[in-house]
Amino acid sequence: MIDAYLRTALETAGASFSDVARADVFVTDMEDQNAIGEVMEDYFDGDYPAGTLVEIKHLVDPRLKFEVSAIAVTAI
Repeated sequence: MIDAYLRTALETAGASFSDVARADVFVTDMEDQNAIGEVMEDYFDGDYPAGTLVEIKHLVDPRLKFEVSAIAVTAI
């Protein structure tokens, strides 16, 4: 899902994952921290963007385990 929604939003804005300056991740179980790191490795080359990892009680859809909020910076 991260790929479909986030990649589409970035591409629509003329950006890519390499343009992401900040990525905040909200997880429902901090035990998933290692899995989140593995997912981040798949999408970000080299240095990770700045960000915060926050454990929350639940997301809107109970089937979801995490949510990503990203900010990308591009030249106009």
